[in-house]
Amino acid sequence: MKQKRKKQWRIVVTGIVVLVIGLGLLVFFNLPKPIEALDKGYDLPHLADGVYAGSCDNGIIQVPVEVTVQDHSITDVRIIHA
Repeated sequence: MKQKRKKQWRIVVTGIVVLVIGLGLLVFFNLPKPIEALDKGYDLPHLADGVYAGSCDNGIIQVPVEVTVQDHSITDVRIIHA
């Protein structure tokens, strides 16, 4: 009787371990992948100072932003709304 319970316990623990590992792998492989900037039509050293509208899209959500450029550098990125 004791051996039967021990065997059942091992089966349950093994099943839980396999389930947790499987779910972990499923989540890991479905995470959004980093993407490169799609708009490469700007030249930062020649870009005039000002505030520019843009967006970031990671495949799940798209977030509109305002990018501030000053002295040919990006000085601020502000999320317009989430």
